[in-house]
Amino acid sequence: MRFNSLIDSNHPIEEVIIMKYTIATALLVSAFATGAFAADSRSAQDNIPVEEYHYGMKVDVAKVISIEETDTNDLNNAEPATMVYQDHQGNLHKLQYLESVERQNTNG
Repeated sequence: MRFNSLIDSNHPIEEVIIMKYTIATALLVSAFATGAFAADSRSAQDNIPVEEYHYGMKVDVAKVISIEETDTNDLNNAEPATMVYQDHQGNLHKLQYLESVERQNTNG
């Protein structure tokens, strides 16, 4: 509903002003709550113990939350990466594994 239509209707101007402030306050509260939730989510990820992947390990991944790759600039073909994921029960896990990397020969 547009505010102009509220003013043109039979609503008193005080009621329209109160509605505007109520909507503005609700928007501000929801914006701050969203930011706080994102910060809580990041701090929750920091508190998860890191599991190290080994060959044949069973991993229950329902949703990948984030993947962080570490560039070591080594000449190896593998670099460490860390995946934060949620399992089917809703629990968060942090898994460190080696990721295959293709290197280009820069020596000509």
